[in-house]
Amino acid sequence: MKLTLHHLNMATENVARMDRFYRDILGLERETAGLPVLEKTKGYAGDVTFVTDGAIQTHLAQRDIHAGFATGQIVNPVSHGHIAYRTDDLSAFRAHLENHGIPYSDWGHAAVAGWHQIFFYDPDGNVIEVHQVGGPSHPPETSLLAELETCERQVWDALVTGDQDSDAARLDDGFLGVYPDGFSGKAAHVAQLADGPTINTYDLNDMRCVDLGADHAMLCYQATFTRAPGSDPERMYVSSIWKRWQGGWINLFSQDTPAAT
Repeated sequence: MKLTLHHLNMATENVARMDRFYRDILGLERETAGLPVLEKTKGYAGDVTFVTDGAIQTHLAQRDIHAGFATGQIVNPVSHGHIAYRTDDLSAFRAHLENHGIPYSDWGHAAVAGWHQIFFYDPDGNVIEVHQVGGPSHPPETSLLAELETCERQVWDALVTGDQDSDAARLDDGFLGVYPDGFSGKAAHVAQLADGPTINTYDLNDMRCVDLGADHAMLCYQATFTRAPGSDPERMYVSSIWKRWQGGWINLFSQDTPAAT
């Protein structure tokens, strides 16, 4: 039963502002490896960003004073934040707490898929988390393709509706697109919608997914689309690289390869 410090959780009313402060002022980097997959339908749906000093993560979480009520738990870890340790034997640690008469809230996998979490108070009322990775609720690898397909369709839907905000939300700040007419960054990708939709209809098929490790994955598929009502259909192959971010996925790279005619 070994405990190691895993992360600090800071509860905030403004996640974006805190993210900028910890990265710009303290010089921390965005964490990209080993990120939790947040469960947003089981009692806590707040936004979270992840930064690191290279060793210990800091989770900047949207404050939710009602999360305890929503989950039926006494200890609320996202009202004032908490300190988190990882263990290799949560059952033994729970028995250890019980032997010392320390009550705890067992959140199970309600907040994070694949992490079994418990929360309790130290003598001064600070919230402590201890979690173990694994368990029956860990998301199966077969769900990865479905997750990425949903994200990819959100990008296409933004092109159909001309929604610049939705398009920007799916792209990493360092996004790179490689297209038949040249390279494109995030700003150019979003700017193409300034005058409205660029796609009329689309269909995605023959999807394949490659797990790249460290919370990165590549989605490849064939797209058939029209640019305007009555225009001829076009067909291309797309390779798109995504990374886990804020409990979801964000697009790092996309390449379009026109299909042979």
